[in-house]
Amino acid sequence: MPREPDRDAPAPPVARKELIRGAALWTLFCVVAVALRGVRWDEQYEMAQVVLRLVPYPDDHPLFRCTRSALNLQIYFTSALLWLTNSPVLVCGFRNVLHLMANTLPVFLIGSTLARNCRLGHVAVVLVLMGLPEEFHGSYPLHVWPGYSSTGPVGTGFALLIAFFLVSGAWRSGLFVLGLMPGIHIAQMPASLALALLRCADALRTPERRRMFRGMIWLTAGLVLCALMWLGRGLVSVPPPVQGPYFSAEAAAPIWRTFVNYWDEHRALPGGMIQYTRAFFAMGAALLLTGACARIERRRFGAIGVWQWLWAYIAFCSAAVWGVMIIHEVLGERVPYVLIAWMPYRFSNHVVLVLLAALPAMLMFRTRKDGIAASAANIILLGALAFGVLRPVLASWLPGAVYGRYVATGEGVFFLLCGLASAALFRAMGDDRVFRDVGMALQIAGLAALAAFHHFGAAMAALGMVVGLGLPLALSGKSRIAAWFAPSPLVTRGLGIGCVLALAVLLFPQWQARQHLARTDINERIVRLLAERGEPGAMLVSNPDQYSLQAQTGHPVLVDGPLALWIPYMPSLGPAIQKIESDIYGIRYAALGGSVRPSWLEVWTARSTADWQALAREYSIRYVVCPGSTRLNLPEVLREADRALYEIPREEKEKGR
Repeated sequence: MPREPDRDAPAPPVARKELIRGAALWTLFCVVAVALRGVRWDEQYEMAQVVLRLVPYPDDHPLFRCTRSALNLQIYFTSALLWLTNSPVLVCGFRNVLHLMANTLPVFLIGSTLARNCRLGHVAVVLVLMGLPEEFHGSYPLHVWPGYSSTGPVGTGFALLIAFFLVSGAWRSGLFVLGLMPGIHIAQMPASLALALLRCADALRTPERRRMFRGMIWLTAGLVLCALMWLGRGLVSVPPPVQGPYFSAEAAAPIWRTFVNYWDEHRALPGGMIQYTRAFFAMGAALLLTGACARIERRRFGAIGVWQWLWAYIAFCSAAVWGVMIIHEVLGERVPYVLIAWMPYRFSNHVVLVLLAALPAMLMFRTRKDGIAASAANIILLGALAFGVLRPVLASWLPGAVYGRYVATGEGVFFLLCGLASAALFRAMGDDRVFRDVGMALQIAGLAALAAFHHFGAAMAALGMVVGLGLPLALSGKSRIAAWFAPSPLVTRGLGIGCVLALAVLLFPQWQARQHLARTDINERIVRLLAERGEPGAMLVSNPDQYSLQAQTGHPVLVDGPLALWIPYMPSLGPAIQKIESDIYGIRYAALGGSVRPSWLEVWTARSTADWQALAREYSIRYVVCPGSTRLNLPEVLREADRALYEIPREEKEKGR
């Protein structure tokens, strides 16, 4: 008689072809989604304009210096693409697709590998696109849909791809991308590097060592490409100025310290500018839940598996956040540059995406041996997809305040799913009572701590735990209902239909709010006016919180929102940026004794025409773009409802030339 298969053995891993088909499907989705919602301006397009001198900045300008000196493959590749195509649509469209792929492909691949089932990987991606992770960011925004800023999200996507490759044993791909990571986004490399070192150390004592050594060839190839880029950077980089309007003799260190501690929200400690409650919850939940999966995996099957390696990656990310945060809290302004410059607090975003990728797999953990648990997991996943489909209907049924607080963001579903997953794993632990009871005690303590800061989140997580424990018990007495939702081709089709409907509901408002390289009315008029006046390279200046003015007008912008964000990465630029912002906005980072921010509006409205002319003489400024409610002591050229353009009059000597 044929031997009955061991029902407690792990399911076979997902076939490589299935992963490739799924990845191709989500890549196609990203292209279609960007086409439907319209191409959005991207920060890398502006940098490419500067590198290629399509927008004429002076060589000493900080933006020109940093884009020419940055060790960043994203800048150079985007510049090459713009040079080849001369098309903002193709360049920004490519960046938009890359941004969306960074939030979908790693989630699909990790989710499918953990669940050993591609359909659960697809469900995980839909949960991400529903916006569930967006409220769980810490100091760095976690935007699912493409916008202006793509460099960081793309770096996160590549880091998660490395984690997937290493966790799944794809040594060549993982080590090659790791070798490229210094050029893609070196600041998001530490956790990937730590995981790679741990995997390599473990491989030395297993048959995997041969594959690992062959992968070292690909690691070397990636590092060689980065080295060639570094050598090429020396040919285009610009030395710092020793005189002129962009030279400053101020020391860089005080400017850097003040900016990082009082102005830079991406490196801010908890409280004040940034609240980390949701991010801390996600990190704690990820450590506990993946730790439980790793424990079960090791006890049942004896070998180190994908869950244990994933737990290690989450632990490295969490250690980076909490470890640096504790040191930063103790040292304050004395925190060393090397400890904070790489923005370690954004690693909480890595954990959030990995946790969301893993949640469907956690709900299905060991359900091959527990049919009731499998039915319960399918009911939960179908319910989550139904929420995505019905959310627009709830917007019309519920009061606006209730919908906005409890439904719109989807954070409640994230908390609920975490509670449901914890209950599923509690059942899956079976007779491992010590670990099970300790884990449950830690979760209850975590909920109590969460309740002190986030009542709704704690309530939803607790509700998930109760429902997760009660639903299998209820189904055990309802064999017909349990049979309806048991794993079957019909349920698989139901999950597929739910994913398609949820995606359709998500894409419709994106289509309605379609923006294709949108220019504001005032920026359209600025482009036409300056073309008529024969001033193709006229320098503009605008308020300190504006973005994409250069992209929309094709004109250099003396200073804008992103410029100061280069200070933490390249402190040597701090004095020049400080000088510009002090002259234009009255902002003095080095002199700021706390988080009090001067009003640039008061500076601008009090500035005389002669003072504006002096600035124009110093920095070659020609026009000022500002909010429409602001009145400057300058001739008004254009006005729209919310924006206005002022011209700085030429001085008599300049007119006579």
